[in-house]
Amino acid sequence: MIRSKRLSFGHWRRCPRLGRTGARVQWAEVSGLSQNSVSRIWRAFGLQPHRTETSKLSTDPLFVEKLRDIVGFHMNPPEHALVLCVDEKTQAQALDRTQPLLPMRPAQPERRTHDYKRHATTSLFAALDVATGKVIGQCHRQHRSREFRAFLNRVDAAIPADQQDVHLILDNSSTHRTPLIRSWLAAHPRYHVHFTPTSASWLILVERFFAEITEKQIRRGVFRSTRELEDAIASYLRHQNENPKPFTWTKSADATLASIGRSGNELLTQDTSRPHTRGGEPVVPDAQQRKQGVVNTNVGVNRSPLTSHLSPLSSTSSPHTSGQPGTVGAVTVRLMSASSPSSIGTATGTFSWNRTIPGRP
Repeated sequence: MIRSKRLSFGHWRRCPRLGRTGARVQWAEVSGLSQNSVSRIWRAFGLQPHRTETSKLSTDPLFVEKLRDIVGFHMNPPEHALVLCVDEKTQAQALDRTQPLLPMRPAQPERRTHDYKRHATTSLFAALDVATGKVIGQCHRQHRSREFRAFLNRVDAAIPADQQDVHLILDNSSTHRTPLIRSWLAAHPRYHVHFTPTSASWLILVERFFAEITEKQIRRGVFRSTRELEDAIASYLRHQNENPKPFTWTKSADATLASIGRSGNELLTQDTSRPHTRGGEPVVPDAQQRKQGVVNTNVGVNRSPLTSHLSPLSSTSSPHTSGQPGTVGAVTVRLMSASSPSSIGTATGTFSWNRTIPGRP
């Protein structure tokens, strides 16, 4: 027998954030289902209420063009040109623990104190060669355009003079757009700059290198001075360049745009209690625009111009199927906004009982 339940994700908003076990109990109390039923529904739809991630859509009107340009360099770099992803890891902290570390032992991981002594910070400027994986790095105590120009001089000295075309992929940091940097680029015509869209620094492949050096060297180290931290970073760079391995970008531009489109469609159907204005009047997409994922781009700065990279909402329905071995339950989950009674969308699927539950067919 097929049973259908309609659950609102607003139930989760009204429950205490107690982690997965506590949330299951609260869901069961609010929805009237058993805890096992809630667990099966979560598994069937891949729901993980205890997890959260960050997300922000770019407001750049040239988002699609810039994304395709940069992803193209990552996946298919030109043969006779050098592609460098350039960025800075700012505010790297030189932390010293208040007591010595206890080393790893059998059945016991490495242990350290929860508190620390902070000895100033440094900023790591890095340029990652997309084709080879080699990194040109330099540390500075401050993060200004003059330090960035000094790093560009370091990069220019490391690149052979016969290399005619060098493509620099940069984010929209203010230090990359000052007159000082513009003058330097004008004096070095072999460099071609490609800026990422706004709020899209994740497109720079060197961010993956920053994540590795943070996890493997900076976060687990003990540094009694900023000089010790900078020496550790320089040592890691030498080791990286002795046996470089390039990072592989696997997601195409079309796949990335499709993923962003799904996130944008959810954003477009959120509550409009904070109206976006044009000339002092609220601008709210009508029902047809919400359905198609279209928003008027002539709106205030708070409304993202998403028309170029959002796919329409899909409203396919999956009828309940019967007669499938072991399938005795079905559920329809209605995604709700946290502050609006309008639903974001619905999902329907089936799940199987692992054991017989008293009182259920």
